[in-house]
Amino acid sequence: MTITTSQNKTYTVQWIDTPIINAGSLVMQMADPRPLPEIAAEFDGLTEISRQDENQGDKVFTGFSTLVGIKRIGDDVLIQMEATV
Repeated sequence: MTITTSQNKTYTVQWIDTPIINAGSLVMQMADPRPLPEIAAEFDGLTEISRQDENQGDKVFTGFSTLVGIKRIGDDVLIQMEATV
């Protein structure tokens, strides 16, 4: 599945969605070998992320502009965003 951000950057992700227990949060996981600060700079302050996936369907996530967490898990990066109130 791929995502396209409001900065017109496209990434391949393993998954992305809002948790059932916290609809104000958006979480995604992707493989990215770059340093975390470089990745974080591309996600903090976004206005929209569009998901394109033939299995789970296309979806647009708007308002998740605050990066609240980023960490490396092996070769993957886990990113957590929150909606701006």
